[in-house]
Amino acid sequence: TVSFGEPNEELQRAFDTVYEMQMTAFRLLSEPGHTADEIDAAARELCRARGYSARVDTIGLPSPPPDSRDDELEKNGRFYHGLGHSIGLEVHEYPFMQYTTQEPLVPNMVLTPEPSLIKPGAFACRIEDNILITEQGAEWLEQYPRHLIIIE
Repeated sequence: TVSFGEPNEELQRAFDTVYEMQMTAFRLLSEPGHTADEIDAAARELCRARGYSARVDTIGLPSPPPDSRDDELEKNGRFYHGLGHSIGLEVHEYPFMQYTTQEPLVPNMVLTPEPSLIKPGAFACRIEDNILITEQGAEWLEQYPRHLIIIE
């Protein structure tokens, strides 16, 4: 993620939260036996714990049950979509890391968690990585910095 100029406190806090959501997804993908919905739920709960709404805004897709915290947290920014998806012959493939997918995630799957936070008119922040699940855990497929890059 890139910031043109020094990020203000609001953007830095959003980036730190998205980064933490991404690292949570990676940690869970490294542990055998988790399902796609569990990983989405963990990222979404962390999002709310850091003060952001995690209400899903999907057109035509099932959404998780409402969470009363989201109304108040919406003012800080929101994580609008499911956590991510698989990559195979197509860019967006099943299983999707979202509320309705109770698919176990197993070795040789490639998934792309893509947590984000958006506050219209203020910021948009997303981190997206391709991760291979292996017998030993999980492996980043990209080798680039994961910290916030500041361009002056």
